[in-house]
Amino acid sequence: MTISDFNNIGVCRVASDFRPGMEELFQLLTANGFTRISFCDFPQYQVKYEAYRICAARFGVAAERFDLTTLAGEELDKMVDTMIHSRTEAVILASDYLATLFIPRFVRAGVRVPEDLSVISIDGTGWSQHYNPPLTSVRQDIPAIAEAALEILFDRIKGNCDIITSLIPTKLNIFQSAKLTTGEES
Repeated sequence: MTISDFNNIGVCRVASDFRPGMEELFQLLTANGFTRISFCDFPQYQVKYEAYRICAARFGVAAERFDLTTLAGEELDKMVDTMIHSRTEAVILASDYLATLFIPRFVRAGVRVPEDLSVISIDGTGWSQHYNPPLTSVRQDIPAIAEAALEILFDRIKGNCDIITSLIPTKLNIFQSAKLTTGEES
């Protein structure tokens, strides 16, 4: 059994379904007038990007992806510069960790978060709300993932050999890293 976003054929899998949370996010951003919503991640991780791409198309937003190859400071600084010059209004970073790397770089470049650029992360880990500013995020439901994994494990112990995939929906957590005139904080 795997607990991951990778589709491992022939094994049971529990993973997050990023579409519901991403859809909530796009509804909120477009209702707030955002038209330039970018996505940033490593190219080998497609699941989160695919949810972004589908929602961008559905809400009439041109998908703009920034691909990372390393987490080296120089590359991140170039990426920040590219985002600023592309007139991105909101950037969706594929993890809370990436948000903690990018926000200080935006600030050093003179970009205020969220006044000049909204930053949204995917994960919604417990500490994300303690960051400055607290991160608006597409949150994975870790307790539900753990519960689903345990159910599959107990089924296996009982002799059930079926290959099961359990997708747990994500939800939008609204905090202060996104400039919003509508929508309530979580």
